[in-house]
Amino acid sequence: MIERVRNTIVKQNMLESGDTVVLGFSGGPDSLAMLHVLHRLRQEFGLDLVAVHVNHMLRGEDADADEQFVRRYCDGIEVPLEVFHVDVSAIAESLGMSFEEAGRKVRYEKFDAVLKAYNAQKIAVGQNANDVVETALINLFRGAGVDGLASTAYNRNAQIIRPLLDVTRTEIEAYLDQNQLTPCVDKTNFEVDYTRNKIRNELLPYLKAHFNPSIESALMRTVSLMREEKLFWHHHLEKLKKEICQIEDNRVRLSDPLFMKLSCAEQKRLLRYAIETVKGNLIDVSSDQIDSILKIRRTGAYVKLSHDVKITKGYDEWIVENPKQRRTLLPPFIRTEYLKREDFERLGKNDLKIAVDADSIIGELSVRTRKPGDRFKPFGMEGFKKLKDFFIDEKIPREQRDEIWLVCDDEKIIWVYDYRIDNRCRITKDTENILMIALETVVEND
Repeated sequence: MIERVRNTIVKQNMLESGDTVVLGFSGGPDSLAMLHVLHRLRQEFGLDLVAVHVNHMLRGEDADADEQFVRRYCDGIEVPLEVFHVDVSAIAESLGMSFEEAGRKVRYEKFDAVLKAYNAQKIAVGQNANDVVETALINLFRGAGVDGLASTAYNRNAQIIRPLLDVTRTEIEAYLDQNQLTPCVDKTNFEVDYTRNKIRNELLPYLKAHFNPSIESALMRTVSLMREEKLFWHHHLEKLKKEICQIEDNRVRLSDPLFMKLSCAEQKRLLRYAIETVKGNLIDVSSDQIDSILKIRRTGAYVKLSHDVKITKGYDEWIVENPKQRRTLLPPFIRTEYLKREDFERLGKNDLKIAVDADSIIGELSVRTRKPGDRFKPFGMEGFKKLKDFFIDEKIPREQRDEIWLVCDDEKIIWVYDYRIDNRCRITKDTENILMIALETVVEND
């Protein structure tokens, strides 16, 4: 088993020489075997180890006995140990989670705290090959795709590692017997209240007895194939993101003409990526919701997945954003410079500035966003045009129109920033005095 774990560490590039590794150590078979193996490999890989035990305060004297076992074992092999007492039952109730979810949340919070305190590089947890199979089945029953059926990853976030993922529960038990190690036994693992325990204690034995004696191996082959598919999609998605996505603060834009040419599978992948970028995760984002978003065809229509995510169909793009973190636009600074005609003609073109007839300006310059009833004479037109109609003709998405700056004098709009100047302010053959105008915009998040 040591050779198997060594190969997993090397093949999956889990550790580097000099790493300090935080190990989750419940005292159960998996974590005990993991600590024992990594302790034997510590000199070979140049590792420092620190163990973390979380007493969930759920099992009374049994939990206290587990803690004492963990303390004795770490003392015996001279591995530093950090112990935390957390009332997981109270946390689960306050957050509306199951005990299992709350326990996992607490454990990883403590692992991360110890990682920072010891300036460690990795967190090692003890899932094994059987856990991979169980997770794949759980995800299958939820209607998962390739990512879900790929099950548990060897590495997560370049920080969390699972060195026992190629080792079966039977092999772990044999290793513990061979090394005369007696782990703690969590009696809740034999209960059938939780989905995972039902799969472990009821479903898999039934499948093994009635369908395939080697069901775990068969399912692991499926997981292995799904991991290959997942890796392909990861690389392909990187390519699509560069071609189609534009990432801004709390917002992702997807080019609609390119997006609509993609296959349905590619569209779903990109949409999930955009949602995860904005939301931070894909919790409670179902395949049905993704399907309903892709059915949108009307410009301006939108779907709210939650208070955190809004997806809008624009003229030529899809916009995925967090409406609660829309940008607060501070009025920009107006920079001006007066020039004579001959000086202006020597200047090069600058897209960030405009040049207008200085004598056409009435009063003081100011900058604002649109108001109801706004109108102006777009460059090249003699008649007035409603600003709303101008935005529609320019295919400016509705959600962007309140963010477009208007440079005005006391009587009129002079410049729709980044789009058009007013025809009354244009430079003509009779213009003698020229005013250069530039805006320096400031963006501040809420």
